[in-house]
Amino acid sequence: MSADHSAFQKMMLLACFLLFWGAFAHGQPAGSAESDLALGQLTPLHRLRVQDLTHVKSATSCLVTAGRAGVMIWDGNTGRLVKRISLPTEPYLASLDVSSDAMLLGGGMSDGTALLWDLPSGQAVGSLAGHGGVVSRIAFSSDGQTVLTFGSLDRALKSWGVTERNPIAASRGFSEGSECLAFSSDGKKCLMGEATGMARLCQTDSGRPLLALDGHKEAVVCGSLSADGTRALTGSADATARVWDLSKGDESMTLCGHSGAVVACSFSPDGDLVLTGGKDKIAKLWDAATGRQILELRGHTETLLHVGFTLDSSRAVTAGMEGVVLVWDISKVSR
Repeated sequence: MSADHSAFQKMMLLACFLLFWGAFAHGQPAGSAESDLALGQLTPLHRLRVQDLTHVKSATSCLVTAGRAGVMIWDGNTGRLVKRISLPTEPYLASLDVSSDAMLLGGGMSDGTALLWDLPSGQAVGSLAGHGGVVSRIAFSSDGQTVLTFGSLDRALKSWGVTERNPIAASRGFSEGSECLAFSSDGKKCLMGEATGMARLCQTDSGRPLLALDGHKEAVVCGSLSADGTRALTGSADATARVWDLSKGDESMTLCGHSGAVVACSFSPDGDLVLTGGKDKIAKLWDAATGRQILELRGHTETLLHVGFTLDSSRAVTAGMEGVVLVWDISKVSR
């Protein structure tokens, strides 16, 4: 074999190795989607860039983001920008939600009001006034008839009729240092997180604690309630997420693997999966029944801001503080 031929073979082998290693190290496809899954990798289906990204919400057939340019509605299938809704810089948008039928958009504002928009047209349709400070959490009930808001300064939780736009109920029995993390799908319960590491399930109409979920060693900073109302999910600065059985108030499992605080978490709508996002810039997909880690979703360069799912649980959505939103096809993931 000639020296030239031998050198050529070595160069080809080196090029193949570098090509494969580059695909593996950077999470790019090294073959089919099935081979990506076999390697424990997944390539984003869509990549959206939003300047000064602050909020993300998945809806039935669209994705809603908020940033410097206002609220933007994206086509969930193509990743194309469909509509833009302008927002004032003051008061600023502090929280965001979309009704389950994707007809209404709700925004909690820094001046104690909540604004409602008709999502298809982008037109403002109402305002809810009554909090004494920032509305840090807003959510629609599953039937879309009720809006729930929580004020982080006045410690008040209010229920509003979407049509009448009047308060139906209000409660102020929430402790200092607690934050509303999630509402149940029927709007009757809320999950509160505390700096002490405690989480509490409370009634929304009275604020009365129903269950104390004690297990985290540091502040509880994110949470989710399963669609059937039987489980709670909490994420903490202690770098763990925990799943709780709400029939007993017991911890079902601890999800370990992040190297920093778990700052975003969500159940899938079908209840089969859990998605967590951390300060370590990684999202992790878990089996909600066994606690088995299924996949790591890598692609962000800053702390995760949001994790969630589309309504049919076939896609995961992650967003990082760098202003990038990634949509992942998880329909082929083995559960």
